[in-house]
Amino acid sequence: MTVGGTKTNPGDIVILDADVPAAAQEAALKSAAERVTNEEEARERYRGGALTYDLQDYRAKVEGSRKS
Repeated sequence: MTVGGTKTNPGDIVILDADVPAAAQEAALKSAAERVTNEEEARERYRGGALTYDLQDYRAKVEGSRKS
């Protein structure tokens, strides 16, 4: 596949955001890797029966705001 006149290969990482200067690419890659790790961990928790309601801390936000 060619993107912006540059041939890409399987496994290449392409940042399609003109707002990410070359100097910030390493940080963008690190952030993306952290996101992948977080999503993999969340998927494992979902497979174990966890609920988005708890994983995203909605329970504390919703039920914690109730007044008895």
